[in-house]
Amino acid sequence: MAGFGRMRAAAIGLMVAMAIGATARDAQAQGIGIGAHMVFVTGADSPLQDPASSSSTKLTGVFMRLRASKRMGIEVSYDWRTARDAENTIEVKSTPIQVSGLFYLLKGSVSPYVVMGAGWYKTRVELLGGATATPVADPPIVTTAETTKFGYHTGIGGEAMLGKHASIFVDYRYTFVDIQGLGGILGTATSLLTGGLGSLFTSMTGLGGHAANGTPTIPNASHLGSMWTTGMTIYF
Repeated sequence: MAGFGRMRAAAIGLMVAMAIGATARDAQAQGIGIGAHMVFVTGADSPLQDPASSSSTKLTGVFMRLRASKRMGIEVSYDWRTARDAENTIEVKSTPIQVSGLFYLLKGSVSPYVVMGAGWYKTRVELLGGATATPVADPPIVTTAETTKFGYHTGIGGEAMLGKHASIFVDYRYTFVDIQGLGGILGTATSLLTGGLGSLFTSMTGLGGHAANGTPTIPNASHLGSMWTTGMTIYF
């Protein structure tokens, strides 16, 4: 397992280094951008989905984009969400971090792109102070539990420039979490090919069909949710 972790870290480092090298070679640099965005998570198995909600879970966050090439850029994002149950006894904090490569298909005022990268999805669950006669706005923490899941994502999006120094964007990211290496990637690809457009629709909407025995009709062992992201970037 330790060897696999080192190989995974080395692969990510190589991808980032290649992206930085490619962007640095371009003479028409656009610079660094920062901004804020909203993320809408779908898929009941997503590590960011609120199990108490039947609709998508919304997160807010900030990001930085390096777009120093006509065709390539890098994005680092940090999001957060805090939610409590109705009884005010459990608090859940989600803080995902993603590192993504952005591969622009066209150069213009509107630029479609492909996004690929990796993410760390951290969830912290806090058990709050015991029941009292009067609800407490900020009860003490009794105990905590944390989990961090690593995964990959890929998707498509588009960015529209608003002048020279600002843009808005929207993209869709299909996430693969705890996929157990190459075998998991191949298994997920096989599921998509087998399911065809139906499986893609299921992943994008979070709506899935079920067989007569109640099991999902599309295998979902490796895919853990999807993310719709929209935001605004200010470039320097």
